[in-house]
Amino acid sequence: MGFAKIEVERFDGKGDFSLWRQRMKAVLVQMKISKALQGDKGFPESTSSEEKQEALDLAYSTLILHLGDRVLREVSKETTAAGIWLKLESLYMTKSLSNRVLLKGKLFGFKIPEDKPISESLDEFNRLIIDLANIEIKIEDEDQAIMILNALPKSYSTFVEAMKYAKESLSLEDVQAALKANERESRSDKRPAAESLNVRGRSEKNKSKPKKRQSQQGKNKEVQDDKEFPYKCYHCHEVGHMKKDCPNKDKTYKKEGKNGNAAIAEDQGYESAEALNICTEDSSKI
Repeated sequence: MGFAKIEVERFDGKGDFSLWRQRMKAVLVQMKISKALQGDKGFPESTSSEEKQEALDLAYSTLILHLGDRVLREVSKETTAAGIWLKLESLYMTKSLSNRVLLKGKLFGFKIPEDKPISESLDEFNRLIIDLANIEIKIEDEDQAIMILNALPKSYSTFVEAMKYAKESLSLEDVQAALKANERESRSDKRPAAESLNVRGRSEKNKSKPKKRQSQQGKNKEVQDDKEFPYKCYHCHEVGHMKKDCPNKDKTYKKEGKNGNAAIAEDQGYESAEALNICTEDSSKI
């Protein structure tokens, strides 16, 4: 059965040694040579000397190829994979009092800045927890959750209260999941979809206002043109108003004894009536 090749970056002494150590051990397990990290005693008695030496050499060369120049110089005197592994742990996983005080001080004084992404702060916190676990200092899960809540800025006061009193128990997983979900929502559009539609609707309405004003101006112009319309009123034959505004509008056309063409024009509307009236006057002049 084949395995996919795992790429692990070289450890240069500045990165996270605990993560590199974990990945590197997974590579050796996949290569079926992880027993070499325990020296000769790690192999079962049934393993031949040739197979054992081949595994030891392969593990040694694999570790060497995954170390940076500065770190490689620090372990240059080690000739076995087990020796390199123990040397690295002593250099970067020290259990000295000064290292314990340093890591605990970072953990107890841990604060999450207002302008820093929550995901980055949580990653930094988890790294401190792992570093302490590597030197056999364990922090209870509930204590870790409380530390994160106390490290949050004041703007998260409502969130903190909700997490503290919403459940009977408090876990690190719940707190981190809630914080990451809140961060994802803050990155997205903060304006609700319905509000966006309303704003867009108002914007389109505002854009249409000039057209409406223009239409109103056109309407006013038409009214003004009507007032200056040079034709005579159909009833009184005076210029300046239309038939509907005529003071004699109560008098019907039939009572005035107008001709048949004018009566037809009256049924068809003012404009047609005026047109017929003008045509009659023009034909009389001829």
